[in-house]
Amino acid sequence: MKLTAAIAFVAAFGVSSVARAQEPPAPPPDFSARLETGFGTWVSRGSDTNILQMRFTLAPEFSYRDRLRIAPFVRMTTTDIELLQKNGLPFDASLSLPWQPSLGARISVDMVQFWQLHLIAMGEFEFPLGENRAWLSSFTPRGEIADAPVNIDSLRNHVMVDHRWRSVQGNLRLLGDFGWWHPYVDLGYMYVDSRLAVKFDAEASDLLATANATPARFYNSGESTFFYMLGSEFDLGRGFGLRLNATFLPTSDRVFFAGEANLLIPLTFGPGR
Repeated sequence: MKLTAAIAFVAAFGVSSVARAQEPPAPPPDFSARLETGFGTWVSRGSDTNILQMRFTLAPEFSYRDRLRIAPFVRMTTTDIELLQKNGLPFDASLSLPWQPSLGARISVDMVQFWQLHLIAMGEFEFPLGENRAWLSSFTPRGEIADAPVNIDSLRNHVMVDHRWRSVQGNLRLLGDFGWWHPYVDLGYMYVDSRLAVKFDAEASDLLATANATPARFYNSGESTFFYMLGSEFDLGRGFGLRLNATFLPTSDRVFFAGEANLLIPLTFGPGR
């Protein structure tokens, strides 16, 4: 009797397990949300301008059926800019821009799904909250004013530099869906409208006049280029994830590198990427 009961229990358990295994996976929820937080950097080096930027990003992302995603974000950014006789001016200068908040948004649409691949269209824009006053880190006279005595502390009182910028980009992403691993490649175009607005007082203007230099009011420090980016997203379980990406773009007159790491924190728990 005991043996018969044991066999019946095992058979019932096995049938139940097989039934559960044959159940189709639950569809993703209509609406879901997660929080992205991460750190990124980009470096641009050229003949007359070098730029190093670091940023922290916080972005709640809202998803509809894993097809449409909208992510408004807030970002804190700091930038170092090195000008090497920019626009023919007789000096080198290094500028540090303190941490500045900015706002933006990203939208993506999963347009085509084939096998385990997704073709996703993405767009993003960003703008700062006000102007950012730069700190003059160094100033080195060149050319005809190379021997001119320059007190950088005094110069900071006579030259003011404000940073004005905004950015927009669009790209296509080909993403693979291989369980916990989601590699992807991006192809897109990026436009960063970045300008340095310089104001000289009378004393600084006299110094430049000795070299017959007439400085412009604005100096371009932006980027406008096609780009590619390689990345991967890793499922860490219970809706958590990690996203890593990087790009390297050498051109005839400039080298550009960017990289970012983001932690993905679920705000709604359930299936779906």
